[in-house]
Amino acid sequence: MTDERTRREKRLREALAPTGWTKSARRAMARTDANGTTWHCTLEPAEDDGAPETLRLEIRGAGRSFSADYVLDVMGAADPAGFFDGPVDRLDELLDVIAGLPTAVTGRTLTDKVLLPLLVRTAVFTGRFGVPLRTSGFHKERLPRPASAPLPQASAAALAAPHDGTRWLDAAFAALDADFPHLTLTALDRALAAGADPAVPELWRAWLLRSVDTGEALAALDRAAAAGGGVTGLARCLQGTIHQLGGDAERALEAWERAMLEDPDDPYGWGVRGLALAKRGRTADAAGVLADAVARHPGDATLHYYLGYARTLLGDAEGAFDALDEAIRLRPSLAGEILPDPDLAGLRDHERFASLTSARAADNGQEAEVTESLRRLATAVASQGTKGANDWRRARLITSVGGDEEGRTDVSYTSAQGRELDLKVDPKAVRPLLYALERSLPDEPTTVELDVHAAGWFEALTAPGVRGSHRRNQIVHVLGRPGGPCGDPGDVPGGPDDPTEAGDPAEARRLLHDYLGLRAGITGAEETLPAPDPERADRLAWLAREYGMALPADLRALYDVADGDGDLGLLDGFEWFTVSALEDHLVNRWWTVDIHQNTWIDGAVSDSGPHAAVRRSHDRPGWIPFAYGSSLDYLAVDLDPAENGRPGQVIRIGTRRPYAEYVADSVTSLLRGHVEALRQGRFTDEDGWLTIDLAGMGREDDHGGACHARGTLGYGDIGERTLTLDARANGDLDLAAVRNAPLLREARLFCGSADLAPLNDVPVRTLDLDLRALDLSPLAGHATLRTLTLKAPHAVDLTPLLRAGRLNGLDLSQATVRDITVLGGLQRLRHLSLSHEQWQELWAQGVTPPALAVAILDGDHSPSTRADWLNQLTAAQATPAARQYIGAFPTTGG
Repeated sequence: MTDERTRREKRLREALAPTGWTKSARRAMARTDANGTTWHCTLEPAEDDGAPETLRLEIRGAGRSFSADYVLDVMGAADPAGFFDGPVDRLDELLDVIAGLPTAVTGRTLTDKVLLPLLVRTAVFTGRFGVPLRTSGFHKERLPRPASAPLPQASAAALAAPHDGTRWLDAAFAALDADFPHLTLTALDRALAAGADPAVPELWRAWLLRSVDTGEALAALDRAAAAGGGVTGLARCLQGTIHQLGGDAERALEAWERAMLEDPDDPYGWGVRGLALAKRGRTADAAGVLADAVARHPGDATLHYYLGYARTLLGDAEGAFDALDEAIRLRPSLAGEILPDPDLAGLRDHERFASLTSARAADNGQEAEVTESLRRLATAVASQGTKGANDWRRARLITSVGGDEEGRTDVSYTSAQGRELDLKVDPKAVRPLLYALERSLPDEPTTVELDVHAAGWFEALTAPGVRGSHRRNQIVHVLGRPGGPCGDPGDVPGGPDDPTEAGDPAEARRLLHDYLGLRAGITGAEETLPAPDPERADRLAWLAREYGMALPADLRALYDVADGDGDLGLLDGFEWFTVSALEDHLVNRWWTVDIHQNTWIDGAVSDSGPHAAVRRSHDRPGWIPFAYGSSLDYLAVDLDPAENGRPGQVIRIGTRRPYAEYVADSVTSLLRGHVEALRQGRFTDEDGWLTIDLAGMGREDDHGGACHARGTLGYGDIGERTLTLDARANGDLDLAAVRNAPLLREARLFCGSADLAPLNDVPVRTLDLDLRALDLSPLAGHATLRTLTLKAPHAVDLTPLLRAGRLNGLDLSQATVRDITVLGGLQRLRHLSLSHEQWQELWAQGVTPPALAVAILDGDHSPSTRADWLNQLTAAQATPAARQYIGAFPTTGG
């Protein structure tokens, strides 16, 4: 241990000991408060893997009521170069803050009392290679937040023009986007010193300092309000909230009244003041303020909700229901707050309470029979939830009805905290109700999504004829544009280097005979296979003529011995098809159901078998299934292999597999593996059912295909056989070493920033980029990139992607985009995933990617929002793609 490290550990002990901390380990101190909360503070030295020196602060509430883990950047490793003069060492400052932290901390006060005092002084992470902590609440979503450049560029621009307040303001918002409030506060101060308009900077300074320096926060809000700039009302609302949290109710009311009077065009101030008056017993005043508010802002659903509450307190039930009806009509999701609201308990026995959703239902044009079927189904789902848990708040049922096959039904339950509950639904309780719902809907395949709320209301969408996948946090819709200019990624290789089959018909027949004999010797029972199909020659010849390819010779030879295995599951548990079943699967291709909807067109990179033996497709005409496992999982012969494969090789395919998986170079080799396993005793026998260990056949070949790097990416981490890369770092990541990986196909980067230029020198096809500073310009002209997922806190410039000629899959749902109209220029883009706000912006600009085939709405949205999205997406259709439903149902309590 160095002398410097010893001195720093001593400083840790000396700073914390006077306030009740005791030594718990060599570099750690601990404290237990009177309320049972425990604290641990550890000094973690810099490591060779690139991890910087940090302070780790762990807080646990009594009885595990809450927990928090903060990793504090001591040496400014996350700060942009040049942002502060000279080297940064914040150890003493941070220890002084930690020593002064209050003891009466709860989960509710953790952010204001602990996190904010740390965040305004340094970067705070979730782990040594984690993400910066993000704070929310306290009106943050309402504060103006202009788009900014990535933090390194914004910081460099500000440092180059230190007297330009606009540049420093851009740097402040870039830091805010990157979740570095300490940099934001510094940049805001410099923007004001350089003469920037004070309205917005002072507003954000107050937000950051609200619990760190209350007096300065209130003064900053006075300066913001005086500056105007459209933030006067918001500044007064923030002042009122600060006074409220400080226990000064009268000054809070005065501030909220000033918000209403000084900025009457902002509905927020009206609502805050009206609600505050009602809570303080000034009911008539509240009702008057809110009546004036809805007259001025008739489209604001929240104001109508507050007015309904105020009228309830006044005993005006009819007036309350009129206001609440209008609130739900304007925004259906408000039913989730209104129906369980304990402040509206006085209305529950009123005849109008059960029909609070009627106004919205009328707007939807709901069909009575469908609504009643959904009501009964919602009641059953709610009853099942109540039997399993008392704390469920929402259930979501997703199913498909109609058509030739019964669709799968998924039901999930969520707690009030947003946690998914492990509850199971009795199929007998819902199946008859699903059949009744199906009878009430059009006679065609229909997707149904039903949200059931414990408060006693439901919301649903029905989408006849819609093809796609509906999931808890995503909805996928196929637009019905097959083909397109981008082709199939598996088409890129020209064909196998060795075009001959590896199988041997005579050996295959002999191995099958030996295999059956070995099985009989183990189980004591001789297994008889079905006689060969007398029409097999004609059937197989027809398939060869119809599809332009014949079965491999060894598999044809086996059909001369038997017509499948009679459901014995001889091949690694897979049941060998009859010739008739093989023909049926080849014609109907059952295993391809929803493949193109549920996966990116580029798919994943398989680490199984030899590299580049199987084409990177989700389905190909040359894949012929000949054995069935379960859940649409198959063994198939591959007559169209990639460059390192052989015609007739065996692969696994199926709806639930993200890629085809290599098994063996032929059916002959597959049988040989079974025979060798039995001869070597690599099996288990459970009542005559043999489970055979095929010794890795079809599993990952030992070619070091995956690279996982943390902190740094060195030349020794990645090599010529690397196929996938997962790299994480808190700061900058040097990617130069990826040039050592000529086979790299997939990369996921999670870091502060990275120069992406080295990726242009490798044939990467799938990129997942989660960077706090993201510049896509090095990817312009990339020759092989096909799918790209982006996540960045700042506005990303997509223009370089116009020159990424093979790009056909793009996920922007967790990114902010500088100019979304660029998507209209991506001529080969077929798969697009956006957030709801991004889709709205795209349509507002009148832009649609010309080749778009699969559209994805990301996020946990209500059925009405999803239905609106589907209908906007398919606006050219004669009839809406989706119908909305809303209604109430009786809860257990009556």
